[in-house]
Amino acid sequence: MSITGGYFSSKGQQLPTEGLREWVSDYRILPSDAGTDFLTDALQIRFGHLISKYRIGYRHRTPTTADQNGNVLMISGYLFPPGAHDADAYRRLLSRCVETGGKALETCEGEFVALFAEGRAGTLHIVNDRFGACPFYFLQAGDRTLFSSSLPFLSFLAESRLESDVLGWLQIFALKRTLGSRTHLRDVRRLLPASHVTLSPEGDREHQYWRPRHEVDEDPDPENTSKRVFDAFREATKRRAERLGKGIIALSGGLDSRLLAGALPVDSGFSAFTFVDSLDTTDTREVRTAAEITRILGIPHLIKPVPRGALSPQLTRDIIALTGGLIPVQHTVKTMQCLAAIKEHGMDSQMGAAPAGLRGRSVPSVEYLDPTKTDQCVRAHSKSQLEKGALRSRLFRRDVLREHYPELAPSLIETYEAVEGPTAIHRLTAWSAAYAQSSFTFICPTQNHPDVTEAQPHLGYDYTDLMLRLPAAWLYERAFYKFMIVQSLPQLREVIYANTGERLSGDLIDIHWEGSLRWRESYSRLRGFVGRSLRARVPSLRRMNSFLFDLVIDSPELLSNVTEMVRSRPSLSEILDVEKCTQFVQDCRDGRIRGDSLGEDAQVLGALSTMCYAFECFDRPTTGARAPAPLQVSVAEG
Repeated sequence: MSITGGYFSSKGQQLPTEGLREWVSDYRILPSDAGTDFLTDALQIRFGHLISKYRIGYRHRTPTTADQNGNVLMISGYLFPPGAHDADAYRRLLSRCVETGGKALETCEGEFVALFAEGRAGTLHIVNDRFGACPFYFLQAGDRTLFSSSLPFLSFLAESRLESDVLGWLQIFALKRTLGSRTHLRDVRRLLPASHVTLSPEGDREHQYWRPRHEVDEDPDPENTSKRVFDAFREATKRRAERLGKGIIALSGGLDSRLLAGALPVDSGFSAFTFVDSLDTTDTREVRTAAEITRILGIPHLIKPVPRGALSPQLTRDIIALTGGLIPVQHTVKTMQCLAAIKEHGMDSQMGAAPAGLRGRSVPSVEYLDPTKTDQCVRAHSKSQLEKGALRSRLFRRDVLREHYPELAPSLIETYEAVEGPTAIHRLTAWSAAYAQSSFTFICPTQNHPDVTEAQPHLGYDYTDLMLRLPAAWLYERAFYKFMIVQSLPQLREVIYANTGERLSGDLIDIHWEGSLRWRESYSRLRGFVGRSLRARVPSLRRMNSFLFDLVIDSPELLSNVTEMVRSRPSLSEILDVEKCTQFVQDCRDGRIRGDSLGEDAQVLGALSTMCYAFECFDRPTTGARAPAPLQVSVAEG
C-alpha cells in the first residue's frame, strides 16, 4: 500500500514541486528496506501539495486522478465499486466529487482515506470510511496543516522534534490504545471514523457523516436473520476476494476467522495461514482447530512457528514505522509473521478477520441488557477497564501521575458518551466498533506496508447495518454470532472453539429465558472469582497463556536496549520512573510475576518497549536531507 501525505497552507506558500519530490524520495517507509525501488508523486494543488510514495510495480495501488480544471483525487487504501485498474471509474468519481463538494466520497464503501482537492475554490476535502480502517493524522503548524497516512512520515514532513502526549501514553499502557483523535504526540491528532474534513483559507471544518447506531428489531426471526446476515457477510467476502485476486487469510481457532474461511468463494485463490501460538511446541489447540477447519473446507493451509527471537530490535523498529507506536508491539508480531509468509510465497494481499466489534461485547452481567440500567453499567464498565490496567501506570513518575492520571478516566468516559444504544451492551458494542476495533485496524502494520494490502469483510456496510439491528439478548455472550456460524456453516459444527475447547452450541433461543440468563450470570461471576483466586495462589496457573510474555522475554537484545534507553534518554526519564522500569524488566527476565498473570506483565513490558522505540523514532529531529524551505516548521508556531 502506498503512503500519502502533504500540506495545506492557508496563505498559499508553495514549495517547489521537484525539490519536494526529491526530498520525499529519500524517506524510507521501513527502516529495514533499502528504499531504492519506490516512486514518489508530488502534485501541486492551489494551497499546497499532495504526496504519494509507493513501490514500483505494486499492483494494488489506487490511481491518482486529475482533470484539466485542477481537481485532484488521491486515495489511500481501496474503495468500491472501482477496481485498482479502472481509470474511467475514478474519473467518474472525481466528477461526482466536483458536483457534490466531496460528499460523493461519503457514500463509498471500503477501507480508505480519500483526498479531493477542488481546483477552483482551492478547498481540500479529506474523507475516510465508516470505521476509520486506514490511518490518517494531522499536525497544525502556524498557517500550515500537515497530514499523512503514516505517523512517522508526518514527523518527517514536520522536520522538528514532536513532544510526547503523556495522557496518550497512559491510555496505551492502561487500555492498549489511545482514544478518539488522540495520539501519543502532542498536537498530532488522528482522523476519527466516518469523518469529512475540509481545509480552506477560511478555516478548517470537520464533521462525522455516520455513527454506529443500534436501531433494534425487537422480535426478529432467528433463522431468517441468520441467513440474511451471513449472506451479506459472504457477499462482502466475495467482493474483497475479487478485488484482491489471491492471497492468504490469517486463520486461528476462533470465531471470526472460521466465519471468513467458510464464506470464501470456491476456488478463490486464497490459502490459510496459522502462526503457532507457542515458542515451545507446534501442537497447540489453535493449530489443531485451524487445521481441522481447513481440512473440512478444503482450503490450502500453511502452518508456521514464530521463530525464536522474532521480536528483534530490527523488527520492532519496522513495527513502529508501520504503526507509529500506537499499539504495543507484541500484539503485531503475528501480523508481521503473516506478512512475511505472504511475501515468502510470492503474494501481496491478505484477507483479514478483524475483531468483529459488532458481534457483541463481553459483559459481566445480564444487567447490561436492561435499558433502565444503561448509564450505570456503562460507568461500571469504564471503571473496570481502568482497574484492570492499574499496574500498567506504575512505571510512570509520581509527579507525572499526579498531573495526568486524573485525566485518564474522563478521557475514557468521553468516548462512551459519544456512542448510542438502548442498552449498555449495545453501547459497548458500538464503542468497540467505533473505538476499539478501529484502533486495532487503522494501526495495523498492513495499512502502511509498502508490499502488502489487506481487506476485511467484517467492515462490509450491508453486513454491519444488519448487525446493528440485533436485540440485546442476541449480543450477550456473542450468542447470535455463534448461532449464525452453526446455522450457516453446519459442516463446522463439531469443530471446537479454541478459546474454550468446547463445540459451539448454537444456543440462541434459551437466552430469552430470564432464569437461563441469571444462571449464566451467576456461573460467569463464579468462574471469574475462582479463576482470579486460583491465579493468585497457584504459580503455574499464573503462567497460563504466556505466549505474548514469552515472545518479549525471548528477545534479550530488545530488553537490553529498553533498559539502556530508559536510563540514557532524558525525555523518557522525564516521564518514567527509571528505577521502577529497570527493576520491572529485570523481574520479568527472572520470571518474577508482578501482575495477576503473565498476560498482564506482557502488556506492561510490551507497552514499555513500544514507548522506548517510539521515542527513538520521534524524539529527535529527522536525519538526512533537510526539507525544502519553507516546510521546516516549529510546532511551537501552532
